[in-house]
Amino acid sequence: MTNSVKYQLKERLDNRIEWLSYFESCLLHQEINEKVSREFYKGKSFLLFFVTFYFLPIKLINFVSKIRSLHYYLKCQKEIEVLKHEMEKIQNND
Repeated sequence: MTNSVKYQLKERLDNRIEWLSYFESCLLHQEINEKVSREFYKGKSFLLFFVTFYFLPIKLINFVSKIRSLHYYLKCQKEIEVLKHEMEKIQNND
Protein backbone atom coordinates (compact mmCIF):
# COMPACT_ATOMS: atom_id res chain seq x y z
CA MET A 1 0.00 0.00 0.00
CA THR A 2 2.80 2.41 0.84
CA ASN A 3 4.34 2.04 -2.61
CA SER A 4 1.01 2.89 -4.20
CA VAL A 5 0.67 6.01 -2.06
CA LYS A 6 4.26 7.02 -2.83
CA TYR A 7 3.64 6.57 -6.53
CA GLN A 8 0.43 8.61 -6.41
CA LEU A 9 2.10 11.41 -4.48
CA LYS A 10 5.05 11.39 -6.87
CA GLU A 11 2.72 11.59 -9.88
CA ARG A 12 0.75 14.41 -8.31
CA LEU A 13 3.95 16.27 -7.43
CA ASP A 14 5.24 15.95 -10.99
CA ASN A 15 1.92 17.22 -12.30
CA ARG A 16 1.94 20.22 -10.00
CA ILE A 17 5.50 21.10 -10.95
CA GLU A 18 4.39 21.18 -14.60
CA TRP A 19 1.43 23.37 -13.67
CA LEU A 20 3.71 25.71 -11.74
CA SER A 21 5.83 26.11 -14.85
CA TYR A 22 2.68 26.83 -16.89
CA PHE A 23 1.50 29.52 -14.45
CA GLU A 24 4.98 31.09 -14.42
CA SER A 25 4.85 31.24 -18.20
CA CYS A 26 1.37 32.83 -18.17
CA LEU A 27 2.41 35.47 -15.66
CA LEU A 28 5.60 36.21 -17.59
CA HIS A 29 3.70 36.78 -20.85
CA GLN A 30 1.12 38.97 -19.13
CA GLU A 31 3.94 41.08 -17.71
CA ILE A 32 5.55 41.36 -21.14
CA ASN A 33 2.23 42.47 -22.67
CA GLU A 34 1.90 45.16 -20.00
CA LYS A 35 5.43 46.43 -20.69
CA VAL A 36 4.74 46.58 -24.43
CA SER A 37 1.54 48.54 -23.83
CA ARG A 38 3.30 51.02 -21.53
CA GLU A 39 6.06 51.57 -24.10
CA PHE A 40 3.62 51.86 -27.01
CA TYR A 41 1.40 54.46 -25.32
CA LYS A 42 4.28 56.49 -23.91
CA GLY A 43 3.69 60.05 -25.13
CA LYS A 44 0.25 59.19 -26.55
CA SER A 45 -1.87 60.22 -23.58
CA PHE A 46 -5.08 60.94 -25.54
CA LEU A 47 -4.92 57.61 -27.33
CA LEU A 48 -4.16 55.86 -24.04
CA PHE A 49 -7.18 57.49 -22.38
CA PHE A 50 -9.46 56.63 -25.29
CA VAL A 51 -8.31 53.02 -25.56
CA THR A 52 -8.44 52.53 -21.80
CA PHE A 53 -11.98 53.87 -21.62
CA TYR A 54 -13.15 51.96 -24.69
CA PHE A 55 -11.66 48.64 -23.59
CA LEU A 56 -12.36 49.04 -19.86
CA PRO A 57 -14.51 45.88 -19.57
CA ILE A 58 -11.84 43.79 -21.31
CA LYS A 59 -9.13 45.37 -19.16
CA LEU A 60 -11.10 44.46 -16.03
CA ILE A 61 -11.47 40.87 -17.22
CA ASN A 62 -7.73 40.72 -17.94
CA PHE A 63 -7.00 42.08 -14.46
CA VAL A 64 -9.20 39.44 -12.84
CA SER A 65 -7.56 36.79 -15.01
CA LYS A 66 -4.13 37.91 -13.84
CA ILE A 67 -5.23 37.81 -10.19
CA ARG A 68 -6.68 34.34 -10.79
CA SER A 69 -3.45 33.09 -12.38
CA LEU A 70 -1.42 34.51 -9.50
CA HIS A 71 -3.75 32.82 -7.01
CA TYR A 72 -3.36 29.45 -8.73
CA TYR A 73 0.39 29.94 -8.95
CA LEU A 74 0.70 30.59 -5.22
CA LYS A 75 -1.67 27.75 -4.41
CA CYS A 76 0.34 25.39 -6.61
CA GLN A 77 3.56 26.42 -4.85
CA LYS A 78 1.98 25.62 -1.49
CA GLU A 79 0.66 22.29 -2.76
CA ILE A 80 4.16 21.33 -3.91
CA GLU A 81 5.51 22.11 -0.43
CA VAL A 82 2.80 20.01 1.21
CA LEU A 83 3.34 17.10 -1.18
CA LYS A 84 7.08 17.13 -0.55
CA HIS A 85 6.44 17.16 3.19
CA GLU A 86 4.01 14.24 2.90
CA MET A 87 6.49 12.27 0.81
CA GLU A 88 9.18 12.87 3.43
CA LYS A 89 6.83 11.63 6.15
CA ILE A 90 6.11 8.46 4.21
CA GLN A 91 9.81 8.00 3.48
CA ASN A 92 10.68 8.33 7.17
CA ASN A 93 7.97 5.83 8.16
CA ASP A 94 9.45 3.15 5.88
